[in-house]
Amino acid sequence: MKQTILIWIVALATITVSAQNLKPQKDKATKKYGYVNGEGEWIVQPVYDDVDKIKDGFGVIYSSKKRGLIDATGKVILEPRFDDIDRFKDGFAQVEIDDKKGLITTDGKVLFEPRFDKIDKFSEGVAEVKENDKYGLISNSGQILFEPVFDRISSFDKEGNADVEASGKWGLINRNGKTLFEPKFQERLRFERNGLAIVKQDGSFGIVKNTGEIAFEMKAELISYEQGIYVIGFADDWRLYGENMKPISGKYEGMDGFYGFGSGKKFIRDNKVAVRKDGKWGFINTSGVEVIKPAYDVIHPDGFKCSFCAVKVGDKWGYIRPDGSWFKEPEFDNADGFTGIGNVATANVVKDGKQFRLKNDGSLTDMTPPPAPVVENKTTASTVAATAPKTPASSSSGNQSIPGIASKSAPAAAPAVDESAWINGTWIVEEEYMGSGKVRKVNHTTYSRFEFDANKTGVMVQRDQITGKDSKKTSGGWKVSGNKLTLSSLSFTISEVSPDKRTMKLKGMLGTWWKVKKK
Repeated sequence: MKQTILIWIVALATITVSAQNLKPQKDKATKKYGYVNGEGEWIVQPVYDDVDKIKDGFGVIYSSKKRGLIDATGKVILEPRFDDIDRFKDGFAQVEIDDKKGLITTDGKVLFEPRFDKIDKFSEGVAEVKENDKYGLISNSGQILFEPVFDRISSFDKEGNADVEASGKWGLINRNGKTLFEPKFQERLRFERNGLAIVKQDGSFGIVKNTGEIAFEMKAELISYEQGIYVIGFADDWRLYGENMKPISGKYEGMDGFYGFGSGKKFIRDNKVAVRKDGKWGFINTSGVEVIKPAYDVIHPDGFKCSFCAVKVGDKWGYIRPDGSWFKEPEFDNADGFTGIGNVATANVVKDGKQFRLKNDGSLTDMTPPPAPVVENKTTASTVAATAPKTPASSSSGNQSIPGIASKSAPAAAPAVDESAWINGTWIVEEEYMGSGKVRKVNHTTYSRFEFDANKTGVMVQRDQITGKDSKKTSGGWKVSGNKLTLSSLSFTISEVSPDKRTMKLKGMLGTWWKVKKK
């Protein structure tokens, strides 16, 4: 028994060595090619137009400008019929006919006949293919999971799902070939850790599960997910919901969000949500409890900053503390949110037409610009007399000219030139850098435009990425001094101004800047 096993081992070794020693050989008589072993014996008969050396266990054979394959033992595993054959990688090789690609396996099986424009590498048994500028998916078992009908397919997530786009609409598929959602949503699905995603369809919002089920019907005007809580609103029915889609709060006429630096609009800040009831605004906490009774006509879009929130009652602004008590009762014509840290927090306010800076100790500092200086007419009396028209000594009116005084008023001095007038107008944000390491050219998360007018009042307008609507962020007086621009309490550096002064960069704090173009 042992002797028989030994004989088989020796025989196998002999075959292997012989196979590894196959070399291309040309038959002088027929001028055809084949393969010979180390002893010069024909293992593959010379019937081919050409043959390649055997590499990685395979050799390419040529006939009538077509290619095939043999293995290291000399066995023909693919007769020549392909325009090109790539090297094997992970058990598969791409083959080509008329610029179309297919796949073969190491045993010569044609997994996919050439039909695709591109075949990507398999990952966990699935590969993306491209055909006629559309994308699909195939499996390494030879199945077409999805025909190439999508404009785009995202990477698979840990659940095995991928977003797909077709005709500007988004859907969801999995790597098993199941369509979870047909492409019908206006935006790409972004699932949270809870397996839920906010989707938009025909202008309305809903919530879906990554298993292909609807968690909340497509009927909301707006949905926001923050800190494990959903803000859902439609018509005059706004509530907070838990991840189980059960209401946390009561019903309100509206809810509003606040702006944070570089973070877009958020509904929950400091465990509070602004709510409207009976036409007035107040606050609830994330448990749905009313912590500040709705009593204000307007809440400033900055919300609570530095422990104060500007609110409007009637036509006057004041400031409240987080417990709802007054820090400053309504007395201001206009009020901005507080900025700063600790004991140096301030806010710009307007009262009786004057500008003040309000400190967090309640004191006011008058910041009203001084009146413009009067330009003195330095024309001397003698000059006026010399240039004044002469009045005859004897006049029918009996009036005599008075020495040193012109008979007509001297011309007024020319108005001063406003060197900063070029900045007047509307500037649209084209690019922004918010310290994240990326330059955003679309879907800006902060300001969408800057506006400056000749009356030295300006405004920065921010786009709400949830509703797509614009809302006012900061407004106030503006001033340019050299390359420094101030707008309300904010300061910018003007740089990279184009020669025609229609494009520039505004640099703010913490590495932020905006490239803007005049409208």
